[in-house]
Amino acid sequence: MSNTEYPKMLYSGDKESYSSRIVHTAEEEQQFRGIGLMDYADLPDPEPKVEAPSEAPQGFVTTEQFDAVAERLAAAESEIERLKQGGIKTVDYSTYTKEELQALITEQGKTFKSSDTKAELIAILES
Repeated sequence: MSNTEYPKMLYSGDKESYSSRIVHTAEEEQQFRGIGLMDYADLPDPEPKVEAPSEAPQGFVTTEQFDAVAERLAAAESEIERLKQGGIKTVDYSTYTKEELQALITEQGKTFKSSDTKAELIAILES
């Protein structure tokens, strides 16, 4: 205990946010120091304030956005695997007649010359 005259002030909290109590006697001082009150100089410095951002920082995505992208990625990976296993079916136009090739070209809205060979018709379909 100090040799300071009374009344004097004792504090609790930190140097920025504290409460105080006036003590009038040595007995009161001893009682309040026993429950943690101290001189102002002995108060700890305040903890630095860390404020949570009100919204996600720029460049970050929300959990919902991340989950949606993850679902789309999983679906795309599944489709890629399915295509790898089943293979992509290609049409063998060489088994078609010239008339069948001309009909397919017309269905696709493309044009051909009546003098085009079967090979030329296949090239039109594959382009």
